[in-house]
Formats: sequence, structure tokens, C-alpha cells
Amino acid sequence: MDGLSGAASVITVFGLALSSTKVIYSVVSGIKNGPKAIQQIMSSLQDLLKLLQQLIGCTDQFYLAADLEDSVGRCAQDLKAFEHQLAKLSLSADNRAVRVWKNVKATFQEKDLERMSALVQRHVAALSLQLQIVEG
Repeated sequence: MDGLSGAASVITVFGLALSSTKVIYSVVSGIKNGPKAIQQIMSSLQDLLKLLQQLIGCTDQFYLAADLEDSVGRCAQDLKAFEHQLAKLSLSADNRAVRVWKNVKATFQEKDLERMSALVQRHVAALSLQLQIVEG
């Protein structure tokens, strides 16, 4: 695969990860008075959003990081799974925050939320390291 098609492939995977991150963040940010795990997830998702945007800005250097597409692909898969779980919680606009939290509580245990946060944090750490490598 030449450098241009490789970069295009990575950008596509980044787009998927970025899209899922935004969807998950929009659902989670609607939760008020949730447990500490909700705040941790929001913080981790903000970090991931910033990192993905930084990585997209380095597309001309992607040929230097052979594992980058795999890492972002795994991240996108995990995020898509979370997004799919959260999609079941679609709500109307009225009384949204209360309903979101009630639906999240009914669907997820606090352990599940903590696992979600930890997984996002691991992706942030792995991708941060790869960004440092790419930026050299």
C-alpha cells in the first residue's frame, strides 16, 4: 500500500473513531448527578477527542507508524460497541437528563461504566504514545 492510500485508510478509521466518540460523549454528557464513573468517562472521552484531532493533523507522517491504523481500529471497534449499547437508550428531548441517567442505570452497572472509562483511558495512553512516535 502506498503512503497516500495508507493515510486515506487511517483517516477513514480515525473518522469512525471520532464519530463514535462524539456520539458517546453527547449521551454521557446529558447525565446529571451520575456516579463518579460518568465524570471519568467524560474526561477520558474529551482526552480521546483531542488526541484523535491531533492525530488527524499528522496525516502526512502516518507512514512512519505502521501500528497506528491497528490501534485506532481497535479503539474504533470498542467505541462502536459502546455506541451500540448507548443507542438503545434513545430519548425524546423532554426531561432528557433524568431519563438518560435512569436508562443508563438500568442498562449498565457502575462496574461497566468504570470498565468503559478504563478502556478509553488505555486507548488514550496507547494513541498518545504513538503520536509521540509519529511526531518524533
